[in-house]
Amino acid sequence: MPDTPPYSPTASNAPGDGYRRKRIRLSLACNQCRKRKVRCDTTLPKCRNCILRNEHCETTDPRNPGKGPSLRTLAVKDGQDQSLHLETGRLEPNNTVVRTSPGAGTPPESSGNSDLSPRSQGMGVASRGKGPSWLERAYQENTASHENRQIPVSTPDLVVNTDETAHRVKYLGGSSVQCLCRFVDIHLAHKGLEPASSRFKHGMSQSEEIALALFPSLPDLPPPEELNSYLDCFFDRVWPLFPIVDRNVLQSDLDHLWDPRMAQLGPLSSRVSPSQVPSLVIIYAIISIGADEMNTRTSETSTRYLAAAYSLYAHLVATPYIASVQALTLMALALRGQVKDGQAWHLIGQAVRIAHSIGLHKPAIRRNHDGSGNGVTGDENTHPSLFGRIWWSLYSLEKLTQLESGRPSIIDDRDEDQAPSTCLPMSGSQSDYFTAWVSLARIMGQISEFIYSKRPASSLDLFTKLATLDTALVEWDRSLSDNLKLGQNVGAIREEVNSQQHLASFLSLQFYYAHITLLRPAVIFPHSSYRTELSRHVAVLPSYSRIVNGAAICASAARATVTQMLNLADQGVRSVILGATPLYLAAVVLALSILRQPARRLARADLELLNLATEQVEDYFSRWIPNKEFIRGCSLLREQVSVAFHQFSAEPRLGATQKARDSSTVPMDRPDDADAAISNTVQAQPDDWPEELFEGLQFDELWDIMGSDFLMGNGQISI
Repeated sequence: MPDTPPYSPTASNAPGDGYRRKRIRLSLACNQCRKRKVRCDTTLPKCRNCILRNEHCETTDPRNPGKGPSLRTLAVKDGQDQSLHLETGRLEPNNTVVRTSPGAGTPPESSGNSDLSPRSQGMGVASRGKGPSWLERAYQENTASHENRQIPVSTPDLVVNTDETAHRVKYLGGSSVQCLCRFVDIHLAHKGLEPASSRFKHGMSQSEEIALALFPSLPDLPPPEELNSYLDCFFDRVWPLFPIVDRNVLQSDLDHLWDPRMAQLGPLSSRVSPSQVPSLVIIYAIISIGADEMNTRTSETSTRYLAAAYSLYAHLVATPYIASVQALTLMALALRGQVKDGQAWHLIGQAVRIAHSIGLHKPAIRRNHDGSGNGVTGDENTHPSLFGRIWWSLYSLEKLTQLESGRPSIIDDRDEDQAPSTCLPMSGSQSDYFTAWVSLARIMGQISEFIYSKRPASSLDLFTKLATLDTALVEWDRSLSDNLKLGQNVGAIREEVNSQQHLASFLSLQFYYAHITLLRPAVIFPHSSYRTELSRHVAVLPSYSRIVNGAAICASAARATVTQMLNLADQGVRSVILGATPLYLAAVVLALSILRQPARRLARADLELLNLATEQVEDYFSRWIPNKEFIRGCSLLREQVSVAFHQFSAEPRLGATQKARDSSTVPMDRPDDADAAISNTVQAQPDDWPEELFEGLQFDELWDIMGSDFLMGNGQISI
């Protein structure tokens, strides 16, 4: 049989081909692609578009609708062997394609009489740089194994959210929480449970859209006393991490707008000139941020002023200068505070483009502005220029959103010839927070760039980059002063430092987030094959002990994140800059840890932390998001993992120190069910642990099977 990779009927089969053969066209596109008028493809058993959208891939011949839906048929070229193509078959009554799978540890074989081993199949996919990733194949196997359940088929490395229309589509890359949650889906589907990530799509409109009036109006500023409270809140609680404006300049703009002589000219909308619009947007955005920070929930004040600021967006782009960069960045912060991260991403991109046009990304340009006229006094060696603070505030925010969303950055670190610690010589405790945050953000950007944006050349290349960035994170943590590490010991914080507590907590939460995202391969790959592959490079990896224990480090970081957020909640410390993303990621990591090794004695403790974490995330989202279906995703994750854990606890096992128990499972509706679960996990031994998914494959086989879909930088999305 020709050496054809699985699920690739379009690959060239001639042994001496030196050119790429013309792609065989489909005789019929699937129903979903025809409905959206987009190009279909030959990927089987689902086309690429249906895989990314989590849709059933059905094909109905409009010329003969009586036959019902069927599998897609490939056109056969003259003189080509008919056996190379899959036969057309009817779908089962439940409209799912049922395939015979050899088991949960083996990649599905291609249709026909393929005699390729998993290794040779994976090498074929890797050599082409295309084809389904190893995770797509796992989903296909789960679909075949649980034919009576609708399990979404997608890849956790590239997620596309849609509302079933042709053009409302958004994608997230491999470093996002949603992508990692798809690995939880694999384990849940293996146990016949509902996927935990099915509710993420309901949050797309909240994150990506903002409601605006067709003919917006500009609200007058609040009374001076109320306005000052918003300003004080912003400068005390947000400005130390994002010092993008100077209060003296801001106060000067406010005094001009409050001038009684100007007030006689009429409402604010009638006396603001086009040149003053960026300053007005800055004020509106700060009011919105201050109101959200004070109320810690959506309010009419913050919504009204943020909508007014956004309605002036065209004016900011029409006058692309330094004030527009400040206004766009502050609007992005306000949008993130209201869980509109997708909208914030667009504004950050526009702000970066304007900053590039001004030259803020060039150190020489920033050095030419010593802060004169911007309210900065004192020696230049102790006070950075406003231009420098604007650029590094924007830089850190862009790198944060890049790592959270998995989308590509438009900031190139090669333009920088200085590290943040050397070009931000700031003094004072608040300045220390900014310097530490920008330094961490730069490492976060490197994680996105080297781990998720570019495919490593080999496993050694991957491990070397993991070790290098892990060392950078550890050194960053060691370089922090004691007052900046208060967030890592939040339970022992005294009352007098509560005003700075959330700032230190922000640093530690982002540190844990970066560490989990960096060492995620240790959580994704089967533990035994991961250790085996690492052992081959022990002589050249100085951080071998940390990399080999990456899964344990991720779990510890997740526990620390949950503990810290719970302590903050107990002390009544809330801030919009903390958000819920680090806590949500921690919950997903704990879920994976429980599902991978449910026999561990810490599994029960992790399950309780998972319950508390998801409840906390639910509480946060309920204060900002009206969509109950999206919030339902937290409780769904909690419930499904709990069911899977108790299913394992009720199963009979033959351990090294246990006798065989009766083959019937323990009913879970009796009062002593919890005691039975505890007894099972307490008595469990390491050899009682269930075999992980894909445990039968070696690391290099999984590496090859991943193809080009594991990372966000390779390949295009066909929408």
